[in-house]
Amino acid sequence: MMAEVNEIAVRVHGLSKSFGAVRAVRDIDLAVAQGEIFGLVGPDGAGKTTIMRMLAAVLRPDAGEILVDGVDVVAEAERAKLHLSYMPQRFGLYEDLTIAENIFFYGALFGVPRGERI
Repeated sequence: MMAEVNEIAVRVHGLSKSFGAVRAVRDIDLAVAQGEIFGLVGPDGAGKTTIMRMLAAVLRPDAGEILVDGVDVVAEAERAKLHLSYMPQRFGLYEDLTIAENIFFYGALFGVPRGERI
């Protein structure tokens, strides 16, 4: 059963991204309901990281719409970031810190109040 419009946390329509002649993401549509666990699964080079970077307002799409909690990620990236958390798989963690310490550190870095970091 499809969630009602007000229950959608993430809505993507027509999302596309190319790097030169390489089409990394082509015309993706998806909806993720509030509270739903959702994963992107596929082989290396399938576009998973590119999609996540666009959802997190780190990478601008060539085409398409991304709404997170009703906020247009493309038009209002900084406002959308208030509704997002993104930690890349590589190059984003300090290896000498635990996962919890990394989350706490990045939360402090981005101004998340101490009581909301973990």
